[in-house]
Amino acid sequence: MTSLLKRIEKFLESRNQTLEDLAAYLEVDIDELQRGISDSSVEVRTLENISKALRIPLYSFFPGFIDHAKKHEIPYYDRRLPSEEDLTVQSEIELVKDEIRFLTKYLKNRQKQLEELQNS
Repeated sequence: MTSLLKRIEKFLESRNQTLEDLAAYLEVDIDELQRGISDSSVEVRTLENISKALRIPLYSFFPGFIDHAKKHEIPYYDRRLPSEEDLTVQSEIELVKDEIRFLTKYLKNRQKQLEELQNS
C-alpha cells in the first residue's frame, strides 16, 4: 500500500507542484507537514485544508472507503448535512432540486474544461 505522503507527492507532481508549494500555501512548516503526514499524526483539519487546496475529496485520504468511484465521477463538495429538523418530503424535494442545480453547473464547468483542453 502506498503511503499517504507518497500519494500526495505523486498528485502534486502531476500538477507540477511540490510538497514545499503545498506547505507554503497552507502556511505550515514543510518538516511539520511531512512528519505529520508520514506518521499519520496529521490533524483532520490539516487534511481538510489539503483536500481544499488540492480540490480533492477528503475521503480520498482513506483508501478503500470509496474504491468503486472514480474521482472524476464524484463532484467536489456535492452534499450538505441535513438540518436538525426531521426531513419532510418538501425539504427532501428542495434538497434534490439543489443537487440538480449544483450538478448542472458542475457539468457545464466540466464541459468548458473539456473544450479548453481540446482547443489547446
